[in-house]
Amino acid sequence: MRDLLRAFWVVALILVGLIAPFFLWQQLAPDSYDEFWLKSVSPMSRDTRNEILRQRGQ
Repeated sequence: MRDLLRAFWVVALILVGLIAPFFLWQQLAPDSYDEFWLKSVSPMSRDTRNEILRQRGQ
C-alpha cells in the first residue's frame, strides 16, 4: 500500500510539473500563450485555428 501511494505521488508530481508552467504562462501572458498555440502545431484542428485567426482579422 505504501508503494502504491508513493507511485501515485510521483505521477502526480510529474503531471503538475508538466501542466503548471503552461497554466502560469496562460495566466501571466495570455496573448503570448494564445499566439504560441495558434501559430504552432497544436491539438486544434486546422479549420478551428483558421477560423480563430480569421475572426481576429489576420
